[in-house]
Formats: sequence, structure tokens, C-alpha cells
Amino acid sequence: MKKLMIMMLLVLATNDVLAQKSEKNNAVFSGINFEMKTIYGLKQHNMQPMNLDMQLSFSYSDRLSLQVIAERNLTLFDMDGGKQCIEGNLLGGGLAYVWMKDSHYRYDVRLQILNSLGSPKLKQTVYDFGVNLYSKREERSISPVMGLGFRYQKSHTAGIRDWCGFYASVGVRF
Repeated sequence: MKKLMIMMLLVLATNDVLAQKSEKNNAVFSGINFEMKTIYGLKQHNMQPMNLDMQLSFSYSDRLSLQVIAERNLTLFDMDGGKQCIEGNLLGGGLAYVWMKDSHYRYDVRLQILNSLGSPKLKQTVYDFGVNLYSKREERSISPVMGLGFRYQKSHTAGIRDWCGFYASVGVRF
């Protein structure tokens, strides 16, 4: 985890080098963005997912970007009169498309696929569709990001059912 955080800080440091002004419309174009957010899912089948999500986005145009995603998954279970927490790590990728933008905000649609990393207690494949809102980035600014979406978590662990439901996310975008 320490190595991952150091790598993310290095990527953020290179962001200033890659940022440039577009001569066509004077909009700031950033080749790389970094997001960190928490995701809270609705309770279903006596389980509730809560994730810490880190995304690295590579913008190919003003509207389309490719994402590399690492998530720390915490799932709470109601079992035998008590609560149990199962942890795991997910790694995956996705595409984001900015479908609406104005002078202050951008709304994007994201399609993502993640899979369990290593040998966690909860092995799963995650399919995610979400809509996110964030403010237009100016150079060296941090912007809040909020999202709503639908997620299907296909369990590969015996005795644990699939989870399918809506979620909300809140975080920051660098």
C-alpha cells in the first residue's frame, strides 16, 4: 500500500508537466487525473459494500478517458446475530465519457469492470455503471466529485450471494 501511495504522488507531480492550454478554446486539457472516493452501497442479502476507490484517468480527448482503478473492498455481513467484515482488493479498468458540460460542471458516464486481486476471502468480479458530477478543473485545483450508480458484484466465494444494487460515492479529483 505504501508503494502504491508513492506511485500516486509521483503521478500527481507529473500532472503539472502534462497540463497544457488548448489553443482552440482556451480550455485546460489535462492528460492525467487522479480521483479518490468512497463508495457506499445499499444493503441487500444481509450484506452492505463499502469501498475506497482510487482512479487514474488518461484523457484522450476533451470527452473520453481510459481509467485504471484500484479499490479496497469492505463488505459488512449480518451473520448469526452479529456483524462480520470481509476485506479484499479489487483491480480493474473502465471508460468515462463526458456527456454534458457547462462553464462550471462536468457530468460523465462511466463503465467499469474490476476483479479480485490476490486471494481474498471474498472473491468477486464487479460490473459498474455510474454517473459522476465534478467541477471544471483549473490548473492545480482540487475538485469534489459525487456519483450515483448501479453495481453488480458477482461472488466467486461459496456461501456468499451476488450483490446487485445502487450506490452513492463522494470524493476528490486532482
